[in-house]
Amino acid sequence: MNFNVDNNLLLVSVNQENWISLVNYSVLSMVKMNRRKIRKEYVMYDYDKCMRVARIVMEKKNSDYKEAWKAMSFSSIKDIILQKIFRIQGIQRNECLIKKNQNKIKDNYIDILNYAIFILIRNDFSMLL
Repeated sequence: MNFNVDNNLLLVSVNQENWISLVNYSVLSMVKMNRRKIRKEYVMYDYDKCMRVARIVMEKKNSDYKEAWKAMSFSSIKDIILQKIFRIQGIQRNECLIKKNQNKIKDNYIDILNYAIFILIRNDFSMLL
């Protein structure tokens, strides 16, 4: 991930590997929420389970919003991801809120994962053009 400052704007450029990492970090964060310790023998099962849940959410939202993500700019999707990260951080700063808001945190991780996948899909299609 590269950061540049241009005319007082912070510009973030993210390469393909960073989006894949974001997907993986989101999944691992959800796994960590479900299990106190990530165990090798359950990693693939937990990863697949989180990806299945994220896919179900993606398909439901996709039908609700009529694939609006296809019309969104890359910077808009990045902004949404950053908002979700800041929301998670805000909840995590206050420990008494963490237990009460675990589902909200998990939902934000799922959204981050899905938006990162949208970017990966769009990048693959733009490479074909």
